[in-house]
Amino acid sequence: MDPTVLLRTASVAKVITATALGRLATEGKLHFDDAIGTYVPYINKAYKNLTIRQLAGHTSGLTHRPSEKGYKNRQFEHMKETLPFIAAPLLFEPGTDYQYSTNAFNLLVAVIEEVSGMSYQAYMKSNVFEPLQMTQTFAENIQKPSPKDAQLYYIKNGRLSKEKLTNGSYKLPGAGFRSTPTDLVKLTNAYTNGMISKEVMGEMFKSNVLTNGESTHVGITWRNSMDVFGNLAIEHAGSWRGARTVLVYYPKEELTIALMINADCQVLIEETAHIFAQLYRTTEPISTTTNINQD
Repeated sequence: MDPTVLLRTASVAKVITATALGRLATEGKLHFDDAIGTYVPYINKAYKNLTIRQLAGHTSGLTHRPSEKGYKNRQFEHMKETLPFIAAPLLFEPGTDYQYSTNAFNLLVAVIEEVSGMSYQAYMKSNVFEPLQMTQTFAENIQKPSPKDAQLYYIKNGRLSKEKLTNGSYKLPGAGFRSTPTDLVKLTNAYTNGMISKEVMGEMFKSNVLTNGESTHVGITWRNSMDVFGNLAIEHAGSWRGARTVLVYYPKEELTIALMINADCQVLIEETAHIFAQLYRTTEPISTTTNINQD
């Protein structure tokens, strides 16, 4: 293991996609409260009135994973090809409840592609990865693995075993990238270097509110929470076969912590990142001791 080894982002891919939405919003090319049918003429009629905010904040009522079969057996090059696999009825009236949805990010990609006139991967490369110097973030392709791809593992009953690679190309914008902690830290530079305006950043970080007045503590994908030390943390974590990842951003200090593990395991990864952040926040010793097993 070294800083250039590529690990699965798992659901931290969602904030990568959300950063693209923030960039387009900053340019005035989309608005978070617009219905996606405004931008995507071919979208399923049942989804055309869903807003970008509802999809990115998991209040759209969309299901979490595809309902049709066969999607794991294909290597998708274009996200538009995945949309027939997620054509399921909404679980509730949009805006009335919260339901985590990876499918929602395939619809958001349709918006990105229509607004930008580019494929999702091309847009991400030229408008997000290259400007932020994220040179180690790629779409995973298990048919053409990179020599830098980390071996993936799972832990069960205290035993470590190799994980079988499964195709995640159908959920690239929501979980399918390989990256490094260094690149994930670079992603948050978009929120400080002008790529995303302060106004748009505020919209992305503030919590959505359901129709009953309840806060979801999720904005445009980013979660806002308080760490155990009482500090506001903007974050997202992910867990997928052979991976556990978290990205935490502290806007007050402009401090970012990224942790990636090449094993699907039970670990309080957000809290671990919060502890590491405390080391950079103060010179005073902290009371929590962290032991890291590097075997």
